[in-house]
Amino acid sequence: MSKYFILLFFILFLISCGDSKAANETIDEYFKLIKDQNFEEALKLYSDSFFKKIPKEEWLKTLNMVHEKLGNYVSHIQTGWKSNSFAGTNGIKHTIQYTMSVEYSEYKATETLTIQNFGDVYRIAGHHITSRGLQETS
Repeated sequence: MSKYFILLFFILFLISCGDSKAANETIDEYFKLIKDQNFEEALKLYSDSFFKKIPKEEWLKTLNMVHEKLGNYVSHIQTGWKSNSFAGTNGIKHTIQYTMSVEYSEYKATETLTIQNFGDVYRIAGHHITSRGLQETS
């Protein structure tokens, strides 16, 4: 019995390694679009479930407001992550939560992005931005 458990664990581990690469590609594409200030195109990287929580138009306003208050995107570095995989009747669902330190021209921010697979496609299912620059009033 334990042999099967180890085999299952190993298979899930190998799958999650490939998923991590696909999720990283989504993150890289997101920050490239933010750097280019192409916020409308960046919205395409978010999942439909994300927009059930906040309308697209409102999130677009938020991305523009972040740009106005924090300045131009400069760089980002991953400071943490955690991964979960769930197997069910609809297949395997992977969720990877990344914590990023993001430098903008005026302020730094900590951004937590939750990336989830929807079939073979990875999309942003959650996004939280924290910065001192967002707390200050203009």
